[in-house]
Amino acid sequence: MLDPIEELHFHDRNARLEKRPVGVCALITPFNFPLNLVAHKVAPALATGCPFILKPAEKTPLTALALCELLEQCEPPLPPDSFAVCVALPKDCGPLSLDSSVRHLSFTGSPTVGWQLKSLAQRAHVTLELGGNAASIVCDDWPLEHALKSCCTAAFAYSGQVCISLQRLFLPSDSFQTGIHQLAQLAQQLKRGPLNEAQTDIGPMIDLAAAKRVEQWVNEALADGATLHCGGSRNGTFFEPTVLSGVSHNTKIWQEEVFGPVVCVEAWSDFSEALAAVNDSRWGLQTSVYTHDRSLMEQAWQELEVGQVIIGDATTFRVDEMPYGGVKDSGVGREGLRWAINAMTEPRLLVLPPSNAAERS
Repeated sequence: MLDPIEELHFHDRNARLEKRPVGVCALITPFNFPLNLVAHKVAPALATGCPFILKPAEKTPLTALALCELLEQCEPPLPPDSFAVCVALPKDCGPLSLDSSVRHLSFTGSPTVGWQLKSLAQRAHVTLELGGNAASIVCDDWPLEHALKSCCTAAFAYSGQVCISLQRLFLPSDSFQTGIHQLAQLAQQLKRGPLNEAQTDIGPMIDLAAAKRVEQWVNEALADGATLHCGGSRNGTFFEPTVLSGVSHNTKIWQEEVFGPVVCVEAWSDFSEALAAVNDSRWGLQTSVYTHDRSLMEQAWQELEVGQVIIGDATTFRVDEMPYGGVKDSGVGREGLRWAINAMTEPRLLVLPPSNAAERS
């Protein structure tokens, strides 16, 4: 539970600030991390004492259901009506926004559904994490081999089905040809296989429709003049890790969130122009910059239109304690334990009279 009271002082008055639960929270989670992303929302609700309705992804609900079974076995038990679980399709989630008893809606998933739910929300405060089109900029002062290994993992782990998977990679023009060749080699060396085997680097996508969509987007980019350096083929639900260059900025694979194992590589020669290229997107979730130069770090932090800027590491870097969320079409609000708790509470302030108030009267 929360630390209930914070002592404050305003001029000649003492005050007390209490954070109180906002009330019922609606928590809607995606398929790709069926335990972790559920816990990101459920744990703050439990900590604040907010009753919650959990709607896990319809494609991966069993983990969330198992977690809720464990919550039912808590000792001492949770209060009555502390939570409920609803397994439904995204299009059927409207009542979670329309019901006036829901005071906070936390949604992670597609922008189409997320913005629709926000438009339906009545008095509920809304947090939306809607994905992105993550980019990395590699600077020439950073070891290229190290950056490429990091970027390979960021692009292809979980078959690219992570909202901060690397999708656009900007390499220095002087090392572009070497870099893209090495990246393609690294992608081809990844161990293919089922995800329940420890040695597997890349496995199948969530379903056939997702794999076919990625295949279609890649083929559209190739038809529009892109160069294929590796991958580009599909076998059932498995899509080969794919490296492209020369991708038209008008294609879906460049503009939209591919949510698949594809990275588009481009050369840069001016750092400011590289930052502008990253910003030339309707998405703004997370970007990484590989540099030791403090001035470039500061410039990236000031100019990039994203929620988080990661220096010297993959776009997929995330820890539970950090504030996490995006700008533009990537959403509103922040996740992370402290920030989710703030969203699920509202301040109640008590201002006490001055110690000499009776004398003044």
